[in-house]
Amino acid sequence: VILPRLANRLVVTDVGPLIELARHDLLDLLRLLFKQVHVPQVVLDECLAHSHLSDTQRIQAALPQRSPREWG
Repeated sequence: VILPRLANRLVVTDVGPLIELARHDLLDLLRLLFKQVHVPQVVLDECLAHSHLSDTQRIQAALPQRSPREWG
């Protein structure tokens, strides 16, 4: 299945979907599907609250090292 890139779309993430994508090693789907992905600070804080978990480490590694936390 080929999914179209939603070139003009912005997605704002929430904790649950972000953690599930990380758990299944699918965070790259966000970058492939959406022009811009915004992770609100409160979501980032909640995701990174347990830095010892592999899901958290995947999320942290996938995020750009700039602020605001956006892929795109």
